[in-house]
Amino acid sequence: MGNADHLQSPSSSVCARTPPLKEVLGLCYHPTARAHTNHSYSEIYINLSILKLLSRATLAPNRDAIIELFANIMNQPGVMHANPTHGTIAPVVYDPEMLAKLSEILRAGPNNWIGIQPGLETGSVELARKIMPFKAKPLSVDEWPDIVIEGTAIFNKNYWFPAYTLIMGLPETEDDVWETVNLIDRMERELPNKIGHEKTHFTVTPLSFVPLGALKSKGFYDIDSMLTEARVNLIYRSWRHTVLEIDRTLFKFTKSNPVLKFTISTLGITGSRIILWYIRKWAERRGFKIKS
Repeated sequence: MGNADHLQSPSSSVCARTPPLKEVLGLCYHPTARAHTNHSYSEIYINLSILKLLSRATLAPNRDAIIELFANIMNQPGVMHANPTHGTIAPVVYDPEMLAKLSEILRAGPNNWIGIQPGLETGSVELARKIMPFKAKPLSVDEWPDIVIEGTAIFNKNYWFPAYTLIMGLPETEDDVWETVNLIDRMERELPNKIGHEKTHFTVTPLSFVPLGALKSKGFYDIDSMLTEARVNLIYRSWRHTVLEIDRTLFKFTKSNPVLKFTISTLGITGSRIILWYIRKWAERRGFKIKS
């Protein structure tokens, strides 16, 4: 299997061993999986942070391992589509040609966008240094906001649609949260100038902090007692961008007859705006101001 025979994935500062490529591909070669691809299933979703597969020595993306993995998967009988479910941003910025080659293998294009869920977590460089110093490797965490913007541009250029997640309730200051709000604003403002309005696509979803690993001594995030003006604005900004994406893409990406597409799109657009209105009213009732 060459360079891809043993894939490496980092765990904090230590690279942990992942299964050999032949074991991963064994899922595709397994008779049950072959039967599914031959008779009913033509799509394979890889539940790996596939863009985290790194070289042990440099923490750079292991391009050969990633390319070989997906090339083998796409060559399985009956497989028409494969998709990594999770990924990271920095390896794409470090090696954009890797994503371009991967997009070619996965047949990405205007009618076949590849969805992926990367963790954006925060827009604050200071907080990123404290809680995720290795997330930007092999680049510098001091460049995290720029990495996010450039990585999104590279994803979008190659027809990848990142659905970012944030963590609310980290050991953060109000300034840290506002930095995340500002990053979303920068993405909305700068990405269309980089790659064009039609190609700019991403969503941002705030998730509640769960104390694990190095932060296990911290408490769970309690929205009732820990809500602040900055966090309310972060929720609002994230949902507001989702509304923009629904407006632009729901009709286009809905696969159905024209009447049903129109109905789904209308309900989606109307419903998302109602939710946005309720978030604003909910914030006002709690005494918080939504900044436009």
